[in-house]
Amino acid sequence: GVRARVALAVSVALAAILALTANALAAPGDSTSTDTNSDTGTIVPTATRQGWTGTGDSGPRCTWQKVPDLVETGGTIPLPHSQTDGEIVREGPRGEERFYYRSGCTDDRPNGFFWVPTVSVPDLRADAYQRIEKQLPLPDLNVSPEPAAGAFVNFGLWLAVDDPGVVSATAEAGPVWVTITATYNGTRWNMGNGDAFECAGLGTPIVDLDTDEQGPCGYTYEQSSAPNYTGGGLAYAASATGTWSITWVDYTGATGTLAALERVTQFDYQVREIQTVGVAP
Repeated sequence: GVRARVALAVSVALAAILALTANALAAPGDSTSTDTNSDTGTIVPTATRQGWTGTGDSGPRCTWQKVPDLVETGGTIPLPHSQTDGEIVREGPRGEERFYYRSGCTDDRPNGFFWVPTVSVPDLRADAYQRIEKQLPLPDLNVSPEPAAGAFVNFGLWLAVDDPGVVSATAEAGPVWVTITATYNGTRWNMGNGDAFECAGLGTPIVDLDTDEQGPCGYTYEQSSAPNYTGGGLAYAASATGTWSITWVDYTGATGTLAALERVTQFDYQVREIQTVGVAP
């Protein structure tokens, strides 16, 4: 009847496409992004036989549709597959894979058929988290006076870091995706003399070059960086530790938080002491 004719036509078309693209099919787990954010530079991973790798491009949005069971009784499609719940399924090197048709991508990728591994959201979330760990930048110091110049005893410092923006990474397998987002929270300053404190956000860049008072996020050294105060060096071994909050969202709309991450910038800061010389009248 009509149903059999439609199924036969679809089967013939599918067989023709598979015959033409047999050698061009992506490796198990080929994927494209299902979510993108041009403001945060989403990173698009691609699943391969060896694991997850990433690209630096913002991800295109694609439509993924499961290929239904198109084989009518007596029909054949030359695929290594089993038929489970109306889906075309095969066993792959990373476990069970399902056959999808990809279409409607916003980049120049053509429509096509791909085997997509059955990967859990926790697995994708862990992968994106590892990717975020590699992407986070070190704190970019905005300190006045800058470390290259140093300062003087009882002269106030203004401490800040430049805005690193929001960092985002996406891991996916076909239509299943998880996006991890890292947002800068604050900085822990270690001044190299045993003093340490935290400033929320980016800190406060200097606003008045004529002041010798420290900034709202600031510090004033009371001892020079002489060897007897530094343990032998001529400068304090200071550091700025940036803390990032981590959130995630997946393809179902579920959200959550993960363990915060830190990045450390170390710097030497020399503090000199102005000597006052008395002159007899």
